[in-house]
Amino acid sequence: MMNPNMMDMAMPPEIMQELIGSTQNFDSWIESLYEDKIEEKCKGARSILMMCQKPIMMNAMLKHESFLGVVSRTLRDEGKKSLELTIYLLGTMYAFSNYHEFQGCLIENKIGNTCLKLLDYQIRRAELLKQDSAKKAENNSTKQALISKQDESLDQKKQQSIARKQDKVFLLSVQILLNLSHDYLIQKKMVKLKLVSYLVKLLDRNNIFLIIASLSFLKNLSLINENKDEMKVCNIVLKLKRFLQINHPYTRTITLKLIYNLAFDKEFRAQLDKNGYLNIFVELLKQSPFRGLTIKILYLLSQDEKIRSTFSYTDAIPIIYQLLINFPEKIVAKELVSLAINLMCNPRNAGQISSKEQMDALIKRSLMNHDYLLFKVVKNISQFATGEVQEILEVHTPELIKFLLKSDDQELQTEILGSLVYTYTDKWNDYLKTTGILQFIESNLQDNDQENNELTLGVIMLIGTICASNECASHIASTQIVQYLAEIVGSPIDQDEEILVQVVYAFHKMLIYKPTRDLIINSIEISTQLMNLLDIKNNVIQKELNNVMDIFQLYKPEFTEQIKKRKFTNYNLAYLNIIESEDQRIADNAMLGEDFDDGDNINDIQIYDCNDLQNRVWNGSDIPIQYI
Repeated sequence: MMNPNMMDMAMPPEIMQELIGSTQNFDSWIESLYEDKIEEKCKGARSILMMCQKPIMMNAMLKHESFLGVVSRTLRDEGKKSLELTIYLLGTMYAFSNYHEFQGCLIENKIGNTCLKLLDYQIRRAELLKQDSAKKAENNSTKQALISKQDESLDQKKQQSIARKQDKVFLLSVQILLNLSHDYLIQKKMVKLKLVSYLVKLLDRNNIFLIIASLSFLKNLSLINENKDEMKVCNIVLKLKRFLQINHPYTRTITLKLIYNLAFDKEFRAQLDKNGYLNIFVELLKQSPFRGLTIKILYLLSQDEKIRSTFSYTDAIPIIYQLLINFPEKIVAKELVSLAINLMCNPRNAGQISSKEQMDALIKRSLMNHDYLLFKVVKNISQFATGEVQEILEVHTPELIKFLLKSDDQELQTEILGSLVYTYTDKWNDYLKTTGILQFIESNLQDNDQENNELTLGVIMLIGTICASNECASHIASTQIVQYLAEIVGSPIDQDEEILVQVVYAFHKMLIYKPTRDLIINSIEISTQLMNLLDIKNNVIQKELNNVMDIFQLYKPEFTEQIKKRKFTNYNLAYLNIIESEDQRIADNAMLGEDFDDGDNINDIQIYDCNDLQNRVWNGSDIPIQYI
C-alpha cells in the first residue's frame, strides 16, 4: 500500500513505547471522543492513531467492544466540523483497511459509506471556496487601495492550509475505499453512490499522492463497461492530458494504463483523437519506459480508419519503422508489428515507408527471421506500391518464391503470397518456367483446404497476377489450374464470397489471353458453371462477372441469348415469383372446382370513353384535358 504521508505526527521512540505500554489509557482516549470540545477529541483521536502504527496493537484495539462503533459514529457526526479530527480518524481507519482480516469490520460499521459522504461534502466545499476566492480576487481588483498586502497574504495562507487538509481527507478516503473495493459487490455499491464522479473531480487537485490514488482507483474501475460510460459522461479525457506532460514517471505510467483500458471503447478513442492526444503518444514513443504501453494504446487507436489516417501528420511512422528494424529480439513483438500492420493499410502511411532502402531492410529481416507478421507489413505496403517499391519487390521475387516453396508454415506462405500478388513484373514467364510455383498453386487448389481460406485466397489472387501474357497463360493452360478453379465455381454455396470474387477475376484475366481463353470457352461445363454464378446476389461478384460474360459473348455469340435470358430472369426474379404464385393459386382453385374471382365483377365496372374523361375533375380543379 502507498504511504499516504498523512500527518506530520511522528513521535520520539520513547514516547511511542510509553503509549504502547499504557494500554489502560485506551479507554480514556475512547471516552475523549464523547467530549464536547473538539480539541479533546482531536487529542484522543491522535493517540488512537499512534497505536495503529504498531500492528501488534491493532488486534487488541478491535477487541474493545465500542472502539469501531465510537470511531465510525464520531467520523460520521463530527467529520464536517473539524478537518483535523477527520484526518486522525480516517488515518486510523486507513491503517485497519490495509489488512484483509479487518476489512469486514469496517464494512459492517459502514466506513465506506461514510468516506463517500465525506468526499461529497468536501468536494462541494472546495468548489464553494474556489468560487469565493474568485469573487474576492475580482473585488480586490476594484478595491486594491482598501486592502493591504498583509491581509491578502493571510487569506491565501488560510486557503492553502484548508486545501492541504482537504487533500489529506481526500487521500485517506480514496485509499480506504480502494482497499475495501476488492470485493466486487462492495465496489458496485460505491459506484452507485457516484464514486466515479468524485474520483474524476479529484483529478483537478494538485496533490501528487491524491492524483496517483485517484488514477489507480479509476484504472481498476475502468475494467467494467458501465464505469467506462460514467467516465465518458464526466469528460475524463479532458483531465488526463496534463498527467502525461508532467515530469513524474509513475503518474505517467498509471495514466497510460487507465487510457489503455478506456481505449477499447470506440467513442473514447474518438475523444482522444479530438483532444490532440496522438502527438503526446508519439512523443512518449521516444521514451523507453513508456514505449510498451504507448504502443498498445496506439494499436487500439489505429483500428479506426479515420484516426489511422492522422498518423501520417505526425512522426509516428518513421519511429515505428525504426523500432521494427532495430527490434532486439528475433521476432518482432506482436503489439508493435500489429500497430504497423494497421497503419500500413492507409496509403499515406505506407508512402512514408516506400523507399528502396526501407523496403529492402523490411523484406530482408522478414526472410531472415521467418517473421510472418512482418511479412504482413510488407504485404500491406505492397498494396500501394510505387515505382521504387515495385523495383525492390521484383528484385526479391525469386528469393520470395524460393522461400514460399520451401516453407511448411501456412501462415508464412499466406503472407509471402500476399506480397507476390502485388508484384507486377514482365519476368513472370521466366519464373513460371524456372520455379515450381505453378505446381505449388496446382497442389493447393487441388487440396482446397476449407479451414485455411486465407492460403487458398492468396493462391487464387496470385493466378490473376501471373496471368499477364500469352506465354504465362500457355503455362497455366498446361496444368489443371483452370479445372480446379472451375470446381470452386461449381460449388459456390460452400465457398467464401471473397474467394468467389477472386476466382471470377482470375477467369477474367485468363479469358484475356488466347491459350487459357480457348480452354475455358470451349468447355461447356466451365461455361455453364460461370453462368450459374449470375444467380448469386453479390454486387462485387456480379460486376466482375459482367466482364467475364462480355468476353464470352464476344468469342461465343451463341451464348448471348442464354446470358441475356439468365440476366433478365435474375433482374425480374421478384416479379416472376409473384406471377408464378398467382398462377399456382389459380391452378389450385381450378382443381378444387371453385369459381375463380379475380377481383371486381366486370358488370360492376363503369366504362368511360374519352368524352366522359374529358369533363372529370383532376387534381382538385375542373380543367378539361387536351389530348395530343
